[in-house]
Amino acid sequence: MFNTTNTSSQQPRRRLLKLVVAVTLAAMALASSVAHGADTASQGPSPQPAEVVDVAVVSYASDYSVTQQEAKRRLDRIQPLQGILAEIRVHETARLAGWGIDHTGTFTGWVWLTGDDAPSSAASDIAAAHSDVEIRTGAVHSLAALLDAQEGLFENLHDLGPGGRVNDGPENIAEIERITTFTSINMRGNALEIGIDPALANKAPTSPLDHPVLTEVGPVGVTDEALQAKIKQVTHQLKDHINVKYNIIDGRGLSAEASFSAGTQIGGCTIGFAARKNNSGAYGIITAGHCGDDGPNDNMSLTVNGVSLPHDFGWLSVNADAQFHTIPTGYGHVLTDDYLCHSLRPINYCDVTGTETRNRMMEDYVCHAGMSSGVSCGAVTAISVRLGSGNCRTARDQVVVCNRVFVAVGPNNSVRSCDGDSGGPWYRNGIAYGIHFGGTSELDSDSSREDKCRESGITAVFSAIDEVMRFLDVRVITDGNVTIQ
Repeated sequence: MFNTTNTSSQQPRRRLLKLVVAVTLAAMALASSVAHGADTASQGPSPQPAEVVDVAVVSYASDYSVTQQEAKRRLDRIQPLQGILAEIRVHETARLAGWGIDHTGTFTGWVWLTGDDAPSSAASDIAAAHSDVEIRTGAVHSLAALLDAQEGLFENLHDLGPGGRVNDGPENIAEIERITTFTSINMRGNALEIGIDPALANKAPTSPLDHPVLTEVGPVGVTDEALQAKIKQVTHQLKDHINVKYNIIDGRGLSAEASFSAGTQIGGCTIGFAARKNNSGAYGIITAGHCGDDGPNDNMSLTVNGVSLPHDFGWLSVNADAQFHTIPTGYGHVLTDDYLCHSLRPINYCDVTGTETRNRMMEDYVCHAGMSSGVSCGAVTAISVRLGSGNCRTARDQVVVCNRVFVAVGPNNSVRSCDGDSGGPWYRNGIAYGIHFGGTSELDSDSSREDKCRESGITAVFSAIDEVMRFLDVRVITDGNVTIQ
């Protein structure tokens, strides 16, 4: 949070301004329900703040039908487990097909290898020392092969030449590109996944903010039957041109979730984490890059509670959708490392104590706070998401496909994501995981924001915090209050 304690000998005055998550988010969160990740303990007498049950614990217990005690045990185990899986991967790079955590049934961390040969003795010794770790064999495709197929998907199709076109000709390649909203690697399924939205077939974007996935879901009425028919068609069109297992899946309505309403200077987004610039030492806040003006020439200031925060750097780039706004010096503003972490109490802020790297997020369980949807949680299902054609821009303002560095949560019945949530923090247990980009929605353009905020079974997407910090050249603040002189 951010506050000012500007004292003058002529006229002392004090104002408290909470910034790291917008004040409207805190007010909105008071009305959030258990379906939005609320604390079930609130149904009875209000406990003291120290007794508040972590929203992730409540949500996890509901998602996987375990007690809150067991949910807490598992959540506390995830980060140590990620470290163990990372150690095993170091010894099995050549055969690595994927890794993850089983949350349903027996709670188990696993690493999957290609072929049927036994793992190396070093990897086996690590796994044997932990009862909740397994090394599995028998995968067909290595992770490297899947990533290569993802990287070269459309480049390979365009290079086929007249004798190797996808079925009916090059026009089909263009259509497949237009309707592809994202690609990702399904490590559990050992497959490349291609998300499509048939509603985009007749759209021709010219810039990221003109692209259908960054606006309202376009033409209405794409039924489940129409989606399945298009999935079958595209699967057939690509069958001779991808050399790994692939699945065409529902990618309808993937959108960056700013609310571009009149009079909002930052595009109606949620503010994420407090940070400090590495080169200049300037303090400020992070939000989503697409919330400001179009592209790397963005210079829009963010105004919160009457304080104007100049734009320093950032846009929807190939590696992160993020921008950094500095806090003015000379006014005694105070920046803290807090973020909104509970749903049903007026002051429910937690301290940021660290950050997580993208390669340690697979099948972790994370939560996010959004200005519109409140606090909700879900399991990470992909860490190599590549947003579809025309989303990102280079430093030279060229429209390009994003790199495969975004993170997906869901589809999940608990996580919520809707307009206004962009830029909000993803976190768990004091650890910063990322900055919210957007999510999928099957609702048509006649549906209200409230309908979209209540929708279940969605996939949410965020920029990993390590990619955000690298892109913006900042570090997330984890050391408490800072008075900005």
